[in-house]
Amino acid sequence: MPVDAATLETAGFIARQLAHGAWITLQITVLAELLVLVLSFSNRL
Repeated sequence: MPVDAATLETAGFIARQLAHGAWITLQITVLAELLVLVLSFSNRL
């Protein structure tokens, strides 16, 4: 079954969206971790 250009375009677009979403989720997770660390550190002072 041949794959046409439009299908490849769509698959590539979806893959990029998923990768972008995963990257944003990763950044938010890292920021949340840092926030928790800072808060727990300031609570000890």
